[in-house]
Amino acid sequence: MFSRRKSAIEYVVIDTETTGFHAESRIIELAMVVVTSEGKITENFSTFLRGDGTVGHPMAARVHGIKTHQVASAPTFKEIFPTYSEFIEDRIPVAHNASFDRARINYELKLIRKKQLETMACTLSLGIELGYGKLKLSEAARQFGIETGQAHRALGDAKATADLLIYYMKKNPSATFTHLTKFQ
Repeated sequence: MFSRRKSAIEYVVIDTETTGFHAESRIIELAMVVVTSEGKITENFSTFLRGDGTVGHPMAARVHGIKTHQVASAPTFKEIFPTYSEFIEDRIPVAHNASFDRARINYELKLIRKKQLETMACTLSLGIELGYGKLKLSEAARQFGIETGQAHRALGDAKATADLLIYYMKKNPSATFTHLTKFQ
């Protein structure tokens, strides 16, 4: 792993799919998309994770559509931690409905005794602050003409959230960057 020292701010948009909605839900799919302060996507990462070896509660499994065989031989969060660390290093983490993804990431970090995320910017909160209202990701995508890919899959949702962040950066640059600097 190399140490990256950037002069410009970068963001890492994170999305997770999990075994459920409770505090001990495990991540079974993780995606990260890097966005520059100029509004360009530069790289991404996506993987299934073994979690607890299941796809979770039937309600969660119905939402994400992930099958047991897809996570059975997947790596653990601990095994992909070096990649996660490389993506998160010196970048501001962002998610849509960040409190959910941050809690899931922090639970995985707690299990492997690594430093938890203190903050995470939220495109849902940003949209409210910018006057667009409390929009679900699918609603925001439809309203702003953003392609969503496969809904409730980590990479599709992370890319859609990255595009939403870029939309806000271009349409409301001053207010967006003011909001995001709270998370530096």
